[in-house]
Amino acid sequence: MTGSARPAGRAPAREWQASVLVRGSDGARVASSLRVTGPRRFRHRTLGGWTLTDPEPTSEVPIRYELSYGGSYPDLDHAPSPGEPHRWRVYEANPAGVGHWDPRILDTAKTYAGPQWEDPASPVTAPGCGAPLAGFGPVARAWSSRRSLAGTYDDAWIERARAEAESGAPPDYPADFDARFFQCAHPKLIAPGHLRGDETLVLGGLCPGAARLETRLPGVELEADLFGPRNRVSTHPLPLDTVHVDLDAATVSLTWRMTVLQDFGIDHAVILEKERT
Repeated sequence: MTGSARPAGRAPAREWQASVLVRGSDGARVASSLRVTGPRRFRHRTLGGWTLTDPEPTSEVPIRYELSYGGSYPDLDHAPSPGEPHRWRVYEANPAGVGHWDPRILDTAKTYAGPQWEDPASPVTAPGCGAPLAGFGPVARAWSSRRSLAGTYDDAWIERARAEAESGAPPDYPADFDARFFQCAHPKLIAPGHLRGDETLVLGGLCPGAARLETRLPGVELEADLFGPRNRVSTHPLPLDTVHVDLDAATVSLTWRMTVLQDFGIDHAVILEKERT
């Protein structure tokens, strides 16, 4: 999901619920619901400590992880030696966000921007409180939800990679590499298996003028005839890999993708639409 979420009514709203549902013949394949708010700020009060102000009315909120809980701050408990850089406390789930601060670094006379996306089950209450990654956008590969799938790059892997490079082969991934690392969608927007491409897509609290927008994926199924030096090698189905909803452009884009071993010696491929049975 990219673009901006907009309240169902035409008037600006202080907060609302935004949701994404992909429903197939066997039930929900993907489902996520978040609270989205207008701008709000952390404010310190003598008796209550740090709290969030009431949201301001807004007509749209961009789908950006900078507006979710996260961020980084200098580690106050580590005194660097001369010439040594500061250590940072980074919120590995979302280093780009706001709110992940040690209250000791904040000026109680000032206010600070708060997150506008949050999981209703884990609301943000104060700086440094911790919260799950909240959003609908693509996740960077260095963030913890993806990095945990990248495998172990230890001395044994480095030694093997050097040997492969010396032999002219590209370095391979570690033995514990998980191909789910390549999935850039938020974990709650990753289906348990490939979509058929004919599922129902339901968007709530994302499109202006419609509390609920429902549409259906086109049901296209593709296959590839692969050709090598001696004519056709084989025919392979192309799995539907990605569904991208661009709210600002009001478009839904589908991507089919496949991987072919170099050993097949493929010269070219012919992509055909397959008649669904």
